[in-house]
Order: sequence, then structure tokens, then C-alpha cells
Amino acid sequence: WLPAGGQVVSQGQRLYSVTNSPVVLLYGSVPVYRSLSEGMSGPDVQQLNSDLVTLADASKADLDPSSDYFGSQTAAALEKLQSNLGLTKTGTLPLGQAVFEPSAVRVGNVTATLGTPVNPGSPVLTGTSDTRQAVAQIDPTDLPNVSVGAQVTVTLPSDQTTTGVVTSIGTTASSSPSSSGSGSSGSSSSSAPAATIDVDIRLDHPAQAGSDRK
Repeated sequence: WLPAGGQVVSQGQRLYSVTNSPVVLLYGSVPVYRSLSEGMSGPDVQQLNSDLVTLADASKADLDPSSDYFGSQTAAALEKLQSNLGLTKTGTLPLGQAVFEPSAVRVGNVTATLGTPVNPGSPVLTGTSDTRQAVAQIDPTDLPNVSVGAQVTVTLPSDQTTTGVVTSIGTTASSSPSSSGSGSSGSSSSSAPAATIDVDIRLDHPAQAGSDRK
């Protein structure tokens, strides 16, 4: 099973299936790199414990969401999650049964083909965060006037304005023959210079930018 492009997958939901076995999306900043079982510890175990409590597979009284230890309570909660997903209850998390991402995933391109074999390391799909942000394209000569953490004003396609914060600044200029009119620091333009630097902006009020995928 594969999701459709544009579909949003949230914590505890199936991201895709391999040989009819669901691969579940869990939240965490540490990527999957090993199987998890009782007696192990580490930041990947801590995010698993936190997920199991958030998904109500265990209560805080039974399982400390801040604990980085895989104990019997983790195993019991994991069995409940596996049962909800239609998986065999093992109380362990084998490599490949879950994917950890920081937040919900909006599916982009699905690169795998339904019904064909997959190998370890083969790409299945691409995705992004479901939180809308803005990208401003600026002239490299303007870089001294831009800094991470700076407050900016963004002009939306509706001509309304909203506020945001610069989260990152690109390091490589790219050719940009035209621009859609991204706004930064309260200004907008109908055309862009021949080479621009991308500036990522976290919107203070993402809902103001709409919910449709452009």
C-alpha cells in the first residue's frame, strides 16, 4: 500500500505498507537506525516512549514519556500499538516497522511502484512538514541586511500581509529568471534578479497563508 501525493500522515498512522505490513509514522528527531527491544536505552527509546503515551497506548502513570529506557511497560504499550495496526504483537520494534519524523508528513512524490520488490535503502516517497512556510528569494547583495531570527513582513498572494521569522538563509545563489512575488520585510517584487538566495521564513500565523497546496 502507498499513500497518494498530497496526503497528510499523522502520528500513529500508516505511512506505507511492505508485504501487507504497515510502516507506522512516529514523531521524533532521531531517525530509525536500529531495532528496539527490552533492556535498551537511548534518545530513540525516549521518543518511542513519548509517542506511546501520546497515542494512549500507555498512561503517564504506567510509562514515563521522558524515560529513555525500554522496559516491560514500553513492551506492553508497543504490543497495543501493534495490535491497533494489525501487526503481530511482539513488544519489540524491528528496524523498518516505524519511521520517525519531527511532525506530520505531507506526502510529495511517491517514488516506489505498487506491487514491485523493494530493497533496504530504496526510496519509497518524499514528504514535507504540513506546516506552511514562506521562501523569499533575495539578491545576494542584500544578505548583510538579513539575519536568522529577524522579524519580517510577508505579502501574501491575496495582497494581505502577515508576519514571520527568518529561520535559515541559503549559502548558494541559484538562477531565478522570474519570481512569483515573494514578500520579505514588507516588500514584494514582480521580478527577481538573475541570481538569488533562498531565505526560509516561519510564519507566525500559518493559517493566514491558506490550507491548499500550491
